[in-house]
Amino acid sequence: MLFNHLSRITHTLLSGPDRILPRAHLWARPLRMQIAINDFCNLRCPHCLREDPTLPMDQNYLGVDDLRRLAPWFRSAQFVALAGLGEPFLQKDIFDVIGLVQDHGATPSIISNATLLNEETCRRLVGKRPLLMNLSIDAGTPEVFERVRLGAHFAQVVGNLDRLAALRREAGVPFPVMSINMTLMRDTLGEIDAVIDLAQRWGIHHIVAQTIYFSPGQTDHAQAVTNREAQAALAKAQNHAQEAGVNIRYVPVASDFETLVHDEEEGEGFTPSYPFHHEHKAVPGSRRFYCSNLWHQMFVDVLGNMTYCCMADFGTLGNVRDVDPAQLWNHPKMVALRRRLRDGDPPEECRRCFALEQVGLRKMTRMWREEFRPLRQML
Repeated sequence: MLFNHLSRITHTLLSGPDRILPRAHLWARPLRMQIAINDFCNLRCPHCLREDPTLPMDQNYLGVDDLRRLAPWFRSAQFVALAGLGEPFLQKDIFDVIGLVQDHGATPSIISNATLLNEETCRRLVGKRPLLMNLSIDAGTPEVFERVRLGAHFAQVVGNLDRLAALRREAGVPFPVMSINMTLMRDTLGEIDAVIDLAQRWGIHHIVAQTIYFSPGQTDHAQAVTNREAQAALAKAQNHAQEAGVNIRYVPVASDFETLVHDEEEGEGFTPSYPFHHEHKAVPGSRRFYCSNLWHQMFVDVLGNMTYCCMADFGTLGNVRDVDPAQLWNHPKMVALRRRLRDGDPPEECRRCFALEQVGLRKMTRMWREEFRPLRQML
């Protein structure tokens, strides 16, 4: 474990010059990894990308044997998100996959709709080893919840999470640390207070609220909300969240770079609070761009292909089953894309993304310092 932690510290140190200069060919390995372990789901949610008829689904799952090749990279990563467009508890070896990540010192996180959390599963989740569990809860009232989570039953999900919270409390252990992922759409803007109440009920202190994102194949945008509408709804619920001891982070995934810059200049209510939105996006005089997804996060799709990121469709770089991950992480095409951002010429698809940032020395240094906070918590 000590060797794993030293590796993690080393690559966090190396990530500083990668970010501040910024470098296109990176010294550091990714500090975060996102692996789509499966694309099977037991629900049909109108706002999910699975509803895009042009996207292939139900193709594959990555089991523990598939992921052993990536295990050395888990040693340098702080977090490994086992998340794709599927429900992890449909996968028979999910606990073996979680254990593989934990054995190499990284903290695994999973996203679940909480419909399959029976008592046996809950007991296996509860323990002393680090585990983050993000719960997809878009509404706090039965009618709206079941309208946006087709196939789920509100009472069952609430009962499952009551059980998990109770077992963790009885065992006196901190894990899994639970958070809620809430999609802000037309039907759920008025549900924020009710979701805060559920978070308080389960001892959850963090809600990640994000705007609904549509892929090109999704043509019905009736549920779309603007960045300003989302901010206004979150600002209205902020006092209730503070009273409940719940922190809300806002991720404007449906907003492009220019919209966010404009809205921040207007000083609209509840500003984005994802880790790479610490300071104003428009850095005066800066002509270089940066994206945390390209510099510090590795993405692997459900077929084992490394992709550039989870937002843009630039194709794949190679398959981790066949190619050394180091060759993919600094693949010439990936280096060329980072160089375009660094040189102030990001592709149009990057300009349409909320994650794009302008480089500023103070901003980059602050972001680098914050990478050390999880390391202290892992000791």
